[in-house]
Amino acid sequence: MIWTEELRPKRVEEMVGNEDARALFVRWLRSWAPGTRPSLLLGPPGTGKTTLVHAAAEELGYDVLELNASDYRTKDMLEKRLKPAMGGLTIFGSRILVFLDEVDGLYGRSDYGGAEYLLSLISSITVPLAMAANRDDIGYMPDVEKASLVIRFRRVPARLVELYLRYLLRQKKASLPDDVLEEVVRYARGDVRAAVNALESAVYSGSFEGGYRDVKLTLKDAISEAASSRSVDVAYARLRAADAQPRDKIAAVYASLSMGYTGDPRRFVQSMRALSDADILYSRIMRTQNWKLLRYLDYMLAESLASTFVTYSEYDAPYEISSRAWGEGRILKKLVAYMARSLHMSTGEFAAYAFDAFVLSVAGHEEVIKRIAQLIDEDYDSFKEFVEGERARILGLEAPKSSTRERQRRGRRIDR
Repeated sequence: MIWTEELRPKRVEEMVGNEDARALFVRWLRSWAPGTRPSLLLGPPGTGKTTLVHAAAEELGYDVLELNASDYRTKDMLEKRLKPAMGGLTIFGSRILVFLDEVDGLYGRSDYGGAEYLLSLISSITVPLAMAANRDDIGYMPDVEKASLVIRFRRVPARLVELYLRYLLRQKKASLPDDVLEEVVRYARGDVRAAVNALESAVYSGSFEGGYRDVKLTLKDAISEAASSRSVDVAYARLRAADAQPRDKIAAVYASLSMGYTGDPRRFVQSMRALSDADILYSRIMRTQNWKLLRYLDYMLAESLASTFVTYSEYDAPYEISSRAWGEGRILKKLVAYMARSLHMSTGEFAAYAFDAFVLSVAGHEEVIKRIAQLIDEDYDSFKEFVEGERARILGLEAPKSSTRERQRRGRRIDR
């Protein structure tokens, strides 16, 4: 279990920093009664907003129903998910606290109706409602601010972060040189979660390569810097600093690998498997609403990207399988079926999202082509010709003549 989960404070008094904000939230929840305003926790990531909600709820006898509001932007989705909580008690008789994280994600998409539903919920909800947002400038949702008890969080001072990390080291019976610990504290810039992640990395590696916590990275910079890093931990730090939604990160990693990777095909397969695991994890998160699992996503993406040395490629629409007359090619069908099984993907997903990248990674590698031909029970020369023809199509080159004749004989259409 990663340290941010294993060592997460279970009680409010175990937390560090933002003492006034913590005390105000506990008073709000302890004195809550029907008609009490919801609380709105505002502040940078890693300052304790989510941890406080869960710790205070545990101490005061509440079960937390947590939703990431930016993933429930429509009125229907929010209403369906929150309706079971309106009775106020779980089936075991526990009281319910509703926690909407990233509530600022509801704004800017008025056509979805989620923001309007939130306002109606605030005025009618019969259980405690806590909301959180990373942005402190909430002028874009003044109605929510006006209707809520606003509790502001600040970055935790470096001295407190250092003391807290030393406490965690004692808990784990671990140690770090003072200069490495100081580098971890500088890197975190008041983000306790980032500090704990960096501390864990430093303890296991014996050193720490930080340097990018002072600013949020664009997705483009995060992908490129993660791919050029030889360390998974450093790649993880870059991806964590990316100002992007999880689905956008997954799409960008896929696009960058599929368009830019030209190295060892075996490393490409490893990268795609790690990416597939990340995609499966995100699907599970969306299905179960277990947002704690989101903390593992960036690490899986880091495993996919580290040392690939690709550059960021803009995510575009999936590869248009229809232009290749899908289903008519014997080799194509056998290859897609085999690779989809190997990568734990559906045949449609592999054909649409990974086929081009696969072709580009194996083209020119005779031994790899020979091995794959054996695995799909196909003639080597025919499979090699197929790969060369597909590579030419992908790169917009003139296809080898023999490949062109073979395609014409099979009646397959090629889009130049």
